[in-house]
Amino acid sequence: QSRGYEQWAKIHNLKQAAKTMNFLTENKIEQYADLLTRIEEIATASEQAGDGLKEAEKRLSDMALLIKNVTTYQKTKPLYETYRKARNKEKYRAEHERGIILHEAAAKALKAAQIGGKLPSVPALQAEYEKLQGQSLLWLWICYAIERHFAGVRYKSLSPAKVRPQSRI
Repeated sequence: QSRGYEQWAKIHNLKQAAKTMNFLTENKIEQYADLLTRIEEIATASEQAGDGLKEAEKRLSDMALLIKNVTTYQKTKPLYETYRKARNKEKYRAEHERGIILHEAAAKALKAAQIGGKLPSVPALQAEYEKLQGQSLLWLWICYAIERHFAGVRYKSLSPAKVRPQSRI
């Protein structure tokens, strides 16, 4: 390898070592055990934030499905009531089969979700959905901040091990 590369590698390695020392000094990490403890704390916080994000996303998904089913049920209810009162049900069903099937599917889904009796209002559900979106966004930002911090700890703490090799001539 060229002499220029050797010089560059030496300077690069010194800069990385300096960055590592600065990071350790700024964060008051004096021993390797302190570093491992810090990494463990950050990993635990990251895991908790990830779990919170997954839970919020699942609740958002469930809420979106609930809103869809309630809306479908409400829109198709008059059609289904007319179908139930019709004298010639087969003919009426043939003419309005799509709406009837949608109503039955929405009713089945609401029953499976254990929503009986009075339906929740769609505006209230949408307000709760927006609130959940805000929580989800907050968890996402927390995850991002923790990962950025963890990446800094991991990169700077491991950088001496990842120094560029210098040739020995």
